[in-house]
Amino acid sequence: MDKINNFQINNNLYLDKTKGKELETSGDKILKLVSHCVENIQEKAEREVPENGKFTKLLVGFDIPETQNEAFIGIEHDELNPKDTRRVAIHARRQNTDKIFSNYIFKGTKKEILEYFKAPERKEEIYEIVKNLSSKVDSSYT
Repeated sequence: MDKINNFQINNNLYLDKTKGKELETSGDKILKLVSHCVENIQEKAEREVPENGKFTKLLVGFDIPETQNEAFIGIEHDELNPKDTRRVAIHARRQNTDKIFSNYIFKGTKKEILEYFKAPERKEEIYEIVKNLSSKVDSSYT
């Protein structure tokens, strides 16, 4: 599993180098992290997801800013039809815990999944799902 280094991304994307102040809201940060993860999982899927058969689940994740939570985008084969069906899921959990909240968001062939990630609205959709799942995680620990 790849986990995006939140500290490194914060230093590279969010800080005004001349003033050292944060320029974006938490939502903006999460959207940028989601965008980076979508690009990363798409590249990994092109290389590592076979057209047919079972394969090891791919996960790319990040720490959700201003929370104790982390989110993951995952691609795995479908257990009922592993021959050529793949599933995309979003997962969120409290860091260092086992309780996971997930949404399966797409099911299709490798080609269909790669096309799914290319849609311009996809990153915003995934961002909304991450926010909702993170809220559910927070609710379960209060």
